[in-house]
Amino acid sequence: MRLLPTLVPFVCLVVSACGGPEPEEDALLEARQRLLGTYDVTGSLITITSGVSSSQPASETLVLQSGDSSEAVSLALSALGCELRGKMLGEHAFTLHGRSCALPSEDSCTSTLSITGGSGALKGDSLEVSLEAQRITRCGGPTTSRPITLRLSGPRR
Repeated sequence: MRLLPTLVPFVCLVVSACGGPEPEEDALLEARQRLLGTYDVTGSLITITSGVSSSQPASETLVLQSGDSSEAVSLALSALGCELRGKMLGEHAFTLHGRSCALPSEDSCTSTLSITGGSGALKGDSLEVSLEAQRITRCGGPTTSRPITLRLSGPRR
């Protein structure tokens, strides 16, 4: 009989320890919630052709959403209709995984943006995102590939 009163608190302690999310996971979920939203961003699209770098202005609407796990995020590039998956690195930063996205056709050519990866972070009130990619173009003949870097930043809507 004396075993039961000491066993019940122990069992309750063990069961409650397994029942909820870890405090670190809660903090990461809260941080991700603060990061999520729609951002109007501007920046530069840098291309390299035959070793020569050129830059042109770029603007985009980025939609940062939660993913399927506590660390996952999803970043939609609205103008391109392309969605990237990523992972939270801390309270204000995330990495993005690679993905290929079709670009609008030009002069009977097809182009694909092959994103090799990227990163993003909230700096003050602005989201800053950097993507590394290759633009692969096919125009009936040989396929060409040009390295691209896209750097964007801007405020939440």
